[in-house]
Amino acid sequence: GVRDDAATALARVKSSRLAYDISAIDLRTELESMDSIGQVEVQREAAEGTDGYKWFVTFLTNVGPQKSFFIDTEGLVGTNPAGFLQTKIVEGIEPDNFSRVRVSDPLMTSANLTGLDTGVDYYVRVRANSDRDQSSLATSTPPLHAAPGQVPGSPLAPRVKAVNADTLLVTYEETAEPNGGPVSHYVIETAISPRFDGATVVSVTQALDHKIQRITLAAHSLPAEPSSSSTFTLSLGDFHGDYLSSIGSSTLVRIQQGSSVAERVAGTDSLSAAVPRGDYVRIGQNEYRVCMREEDDDLPYDASNLPLCSVDDALSAVSYDGPPVNQAPVFVLDTSLGSAKQPRLHDSTINTINSAGAPNDVSAHLVRGDLIRVGHEIFRVSTNPAKVFDAETVPLATVSDASVDASLSFHALQDSTYEVQSITIVAKESSVSLTASSDVNSGFRLRFGEEVTQTTTAGGAKGCLSWDGDASSVKAELETLLGIDAVEVVKEDVEFQAGITGAGVRYRVTFTGDNVRGNVGTLQVIDIGENGCLDANSSVGGKFSQDMEPIIVVQESMSFIPLYRAQTTEDIPFDASALDVQSAIENLSLACKVDVKRTVNGNGSSWDVTFVEQRDTTALLPMSVNGESMEALIDPAISIIGLQEVHAASIAPGIPHYVRIAAVNSFGPGAFAASNPASVEPSVQTPGALKSLYAEPISNTEIMVQWDPPEEDGGSHITHYKVEYDTSSSFNSGVNNAALGFITISSSDTRGISDVQFVTVKMKASPSQKYLSGTFSLSFEGQTTRQLPHDASAEMVEDALLQLCTASSGVSVSRHLHCSEDDWENCMNPEGYTWMVTFQEVGDNNYKLSSSLGSDRHSHKLKIDGTHLQECTDFHRTTCAPSVIGTGDATFLAASKQETQQIVTGSSDFTVTIAGQTSELISTDESLLALEAKLGAIKGVGLVEVDCSACVDGAIAPGDTIDVTFLSMRGDVPPASVSDPGASVSEIIKGLAQPVVGKSTYWTILSGLTTLNEWHIRVQAYNAVGGGVLERTWPETIQTYIMPPTEPERISMSRGSDEASVIVAWDAPVSNGGNPLQSFIIQYDTSPSFTSKSGDVLGQAATDEDEADASVGEVLIAYPSDPDLALRRRMVLSDADLVALGVIHVGSELLVGGQELTVTATNEDGCGAGCLTVDSEYTGSQTSGMKIYLGFDARQYSYEITGLTPGVDYFVRVAAVGPSDLTGPFAFGGYPLSPLSISPVDVPLEVENVELTTLSSSSLRVDFSPPIGVNAKGSSGSPIVGYVVEVTLDGDSSFDNVVHTTTISDMESEVQAIELNAESPVEGFFELSFEEADETIIISSNELAQDFRTKLQSLPSVGDVEVMRQENDSGYGHTWLVTFMSNQGDLPLMLHDGESDLSGSAVSLTVEEVVKGQSLALYEVISELENGEDYIARVAAVNAAAGAGPWKMSSSPALTTSPPDELDVDVSTLSDSEISVDIEVAEDQPDVDKYRVEWTNEASFGTREVVRIRIDTRA
Repeated sequence: GVRDDAATALARVKSSRLAYDISAIDLRTELESMDSIGQVEVQREAAEGTDGYKWFVTFLTNVGPQKSFFIDTEGLVGTNPAGFLQTKIVEGIEPDNFSRVRVSDPLMTSANLTGLDTGVDYYVRVRANSDRDQSSLATSTPPLHAAPGQVPGSPLAPRVKAVNADTLLVTYEETAEPNGGPVSHYVIETAISPRFDGATVVSVTQALDHKIQRITLAAHSLPAEPSSSSTFTLSLGDFHGDYLSSIGSSTLVRIQQGSSVAERVAGTDSLSAAVPRGDYVRIGQNEYRVCMREEDDDLPYDASNLPLCSVDDALSAVSYDGPPVNQAPVFVLDTSLGSAKQPRLHDSTINTINSAGAPNDVSAHLVRGDLIRVGHEIFRVSTNPAKVFDAETVPLATVSDASVDASLSFHALQDSTYEVQSITIVAKESSVSLTASSDVNSGFRLRFGEEVTQTTTAGGAKGCLSWDGDASSVKAELETLLGIDAVEVVKEDVEFQAGITGAGVRYRVTFTGDNVRGNVGTLQVIDIGENGCLDANSSVGGKFSQDMEPIIVVQESMSFIPLYRAQTTEDIPFDASALDVQSAIENLSLACKVDVKRTVNGNGSSWDVTFVEQRDTTALLPMSVNGESMEALIDPAISIIGLQEVHAASIAPGIPHYVRIAAVNSFGPGAFAASNPASVEPSVQTPGALKSLYAEPISNTEIMVQWDPPEEDGGSHITHYKVEYDTSSSFNSGVNNAALGFITISSSDTRGISDVQFVTVKMKASPSQKYLSGTFSLSFEGQTTRQLPHDASAEMVEDALLQLCTASSGVSVSRHLHCSEDDWENCMNPEGYTWMVTFQEVGDNNYKLSSSLGSDRHSHKLKIDGTHLQECTDFHRTTCAPSVIGTGDATFLAASKQETQQIVTGSSDFTVTIAGQTSELISTDESLLALEAKLGAIKGVGLVEVDCSACVDGAIAPGDTIDVTFLSMRGDVPPASVSDPGASVSEIIKGLAQPVVGKSTYWTILSGLTTLNEWHIRVQAYNAVGGGVLERTWPETIQTYIMPPTEPERISMSRGSDEASVIVAWDAPVSNGGNPLQSFIIQYDTSPSFTSKSGDVLGQAATDEDEADASVGEVLIAYPSDPDLALRRRMVLSDADLVALGVIHVGSELLVGGQELTVTATNEDGCGAGCLTVDSEYTGSQTSGMKIYLGFDARQYSYEITGLTPGVDYFVRVAAVGPSDLTGPFAFGGYPLSPLSISPVDVPLEVENVELTTLSSSSLRVDFSPPIGVNAKGSSGSPIVGYVVEVTLDGDSSFDNVVHTTTISDMESEVQAIELNAESPVEGFFELSFEEADETIIISSNELAQDFRTKLQSLPSVGDVEVMRQENDSGYGHTWLVTFMSNQGDLPLMLHDGESDLSGSAVSLTVEEVVKGQSLALYEVISELENGEDYIARVAAVNAAAGAGPWKMSSSPALTTSPPDELDVDVSTLSDSEISVDIEVAEDQPDVDKYRVEWTNEASFGTREVVRIRIDTRA
């Protein structure tokens, strides 16, 4: 070649000459002194079968594949110099996106790294090189990292509009590019200058709160087929879902005081197979994590036991100190997917095997593209079809792109359980003992992966451990390895096994560090007594390497990691309605309540999802979408972005305002984007859109429309609402292309009604008495309460409901025992409770809007789940078993029932017609799913559930019996009909609406419609500016049809004809449903929940419509349109006797056609005996047939309920019935507010035995006895509170000239205190009786005052009482103060059966009299009468409810005269057996009939006898 005078000669870097047996340490030193080698680890072993050696070189700092060594063997001598071989055992792998740069100038101390991906974290390390060596890598903990980035990009232009004169609404999509730093918030600036200068700029910030999220589906083409199965799913939350399901319905556990273990006490489900270590559980009212440590024998983890740790730390065991948990279900998260076995760092698949070794098949819960959390890290299930996804394998992909593989990182494995390995070193022979290192040292090294111990010299050269050293030395040496950051080591002695092996040691190594989680690979024991490690066999008498069993390393505990899925919707169709998306999202418990609006965008759609209510405990996170099942001819795509609506205050009225926004990240604010339009002038606007606008038919000619006011009134008070209706969706069928009809509703006409629902748990009547136990839960709009005790108090239920985000607007709850007045034994026998739940917010809380998406949406939203109720054979609840749903004695139900009708198919295809709407043709071999869909597609029907127990292969056949349950329609459903004459339909369960169905703030009824048309309705709010948004009702088209009647109106109750009856009166329903009313159902009960008779209503009566008619007559003829004013104020009765008999007379107040009229004349101008003149013109449209009712407050119907128990409070409700037994909802006294009660009472009966006795010339005494039949309730149903006594002269039998009247009312109510005291929490019960010891009630240690009263009043010897419960000063136990309102006088103390059934420390139970009762006096002394006159008296009893009863006259008159004066008496002795008594009589002494002489030996004349005469007050 060409001569080069400046050529550079390069020499290969070489080590110095190396000895053929160079040690590992020396070779490491030589290699690390060579440039570019970096740090290495060297291990030397003897070559098997030769006298050579092997060196293992691991490159510790050089990353990725390394060039092979060039080996110069010229200096070797021997028989096989060519035997020097070099083999790559493990080829280095560079990490993702690895690169390096050399900085040649040692004065430079910084370097710029370019060409990086924005926003991606890059980890950096640096080392220095010199001619002698290189430094260690400069790293940190956590590792140094940074992400390249800058300020965010500019967002899209925000939309802005005026809300009112004071506020602007700024709407924008959160679309700004983050540019390497997550956008934290947006800045919204408002100014009156387009330059945004000066002091007029107002700036507000808005964080990314995810309250509104926009789902956008886009494609370059429509789906290939109109019936395309193109779908997507939405996921929400942080993978920590809700405790909605338990480990089997019959599997129960207990937790003892001070314990850390839940022990299975019932059921057969394996606890450990159901819940992996580290997973979350809820038992009782507490949340735990299953402990992750395995080596603690005191915390067993198996089929029967779960070790419980803190919910915040799965390594810290809890010590339970709450109330006893004896039989409780174990609830698991609905997002839990069990566990994966032996997860390994960098694995891109996980093995779904549970701790029992069985497949943990998650493919039933996940599809490709779904999110899955493995430990701490989130992935998607890979959509790569080449990756296996089955019952035991889940392929992992990145969250951003499910087609890109992802692998487990250190972060993911932080939730995996610890792997435990044991190393066992024992002698071969049981008669041999290995030499202790303290006598003759022996050692070995440990290898972990490619690393070998190299620090300690306890067992010889570097890295050699003493074979029987302590655990801490093994721990310390292992933690010197780069791959192990932390372990725990336990050493134990191993005893010899006779005839098998000798003694030795075992080290148990638990891998606890962050770098050694998951499946870590097996430890290897090497260099046993060689390669520098000492060997006792080399010494005389020493025993080690030649005398030991092969060392065994066993994986004692393999690692598992819990798996979680996100709460995910069912498949949502590509063309889903806003209601469908709303229903699907609200079916996720973490979503709470959402509002969805849908718009069509080209070949796709957008759904704006607003999270209206949010759970307090859950931060709202952005939804995630899985569009793997989207289909289109070209480029289907779906995405979710944040949307914001910000209210910005105006700066000054009457001038344009300019708005701009900018995104902000950690680098600062990005570029601003100006609004569209460029400026807006704040001003008063028309009202916004109405809320909850809904319409439903209530008859074949009527539609009810209801709505709530808009959120925005435009800055001006809403004056009225306009409701338009038309047969055309264009609303132009009327005059001048206007709507066919409209009505106007004033904004002051607010008539909202709140929902009321009852829920019940009860025990069925059974020959062998059973008792309730266990728990239940309530659900409302997709949210579920915690488990509640079977006898939860009203306050407990109310608190649980208020914690639900869907019920946060408020509820009130009252609890009612199941007690009947038929027999005292019926009180809580069988046991039962009903809770009455009243929602404070007005509106219909039923599922009015039906969608095929969202499971289990019955018409009523408040539901009860009693899966975990139990049946007990003793009151102490010590022997209990889960109650089997459907067949068990413990039952649960809501007051509303879903209608079920039964279809028996014929031999021909058929259609089904319901309420005038007909289904598609149904074949006789239709699948059940298709049948369900066709029935649900009938207009107005909504969701149905089809059940056919005899159907084969999921399809119907001729002659099959099919039960159809209507889930969306509430109340009684019109009977269905089928077109096949050979088929039949019957009603199996009559639907029943909830006790009060709410109505929105505004509602009205459109009348005069026809069934021939579909009706369109829209409503608009008006203010001073004009009409606001025209809002269409849902559903958009409504067809009228025959319906059940609505509830009766204006229920009133009054006293009946005697003490055992009440009269209930009511007006006709607002709508009869489209047919004349046939009858009414009247129900009565002692409980406002109408469940006192073991969960059923106490009594029921029925009356035909004409029998209940309360009108007094009808109008024969009226003249509403006559030009003569006089005639317009006249009407002729159909029955003139009403006037002749005085039923109707001048001054009578009449109700005619709802109009109030007063009679001013009869037969005026000779118009006839039945002719009435009234004070106003009759305004009705009818000329005859109108019914007449007496009194302006009269009701149209009435019915007397007889045979009731006097003095008992009764609640009454009435329902109207139309043709085909179509029954409407009930209305009760007080409807729709709190139920009102009435007691059947009458005035007291006549008193007995009225007697007059002369006391003096001016006074008499009247004695009498109470009425016959006075009992615990008093007389005629009410306590006697007094007696009226009147006196007159004999001969005045009509008592026209009463000379004296007095009322006796000096009584005192008895008050007794039942005091339960203890020095610790007290549990259990006691029995209580009154007068009759064989009739007892059971009182729990924490009995509520209301329930104590109910139970006490159930005793036949107890009347009305008031009960107040007080907390004791000790803080434990209660005192109940019982005031007897009906039982009079000094009463005997109530009796209890002792404290044997009460548990606690120093329990005492006493009954004391607090106030002694005092009965009414049964006599009266009448003074200041005339001397020498004969008088007569009469007495009447007075009760609290009805007043004075009939008079009872004295049996004979009495004369007022003075009694004889006191006598002067002298006594003298006559003989040894006689004395003389001499009486001196005064001259003015009144006539004396006789004298009575008494004598005795005692000066005191003995002790006076006192006799108490008691009147038995029982019937």
